[in-house]
Amino acid sequence: MEKETSFLFFLSFFFFLFFFQNQFHHETFFFFKIYGYILGIFQKEKLVELLNVSEEEFFGFIVDIDRGYFDNPYHSFYHCVDVFHIVYYCLSTLEAGDYFSKLKKKLYSNL
Repeated sequence: MEKETSFLFFLSFFFFLFFFQNQFHHETFFFFKIYGYILGIFQKEKLVELLNVSEEEFFGFIVDIDRGYFDNPYHSFYHCVDVFHIVYYCLSTLEAGDYFSKLKKKLYSNL
């Protein structure tokens, strides 16, 4: 019974997010988790340092990107983050980044 309840809660939560995502305000925890996730990836890969900006400036840049999207049900900030995440996953976890290793070495050599 407990597993059923938690599964239904999980399912209803994602149903809510999917159908009512445009109802969220930018100040809610949900957006800050997404912003933090993106910032964390850039920090992990030392790209914030490579870009020579502070974490606060980069965080503001992420927020500006989000606020710059038009109210579109598909090509939204969520889609942007989804594409960003799958590209990062392919490059880091699936080692597709080996194809770009020469470029990465060149970029990191400037640090």
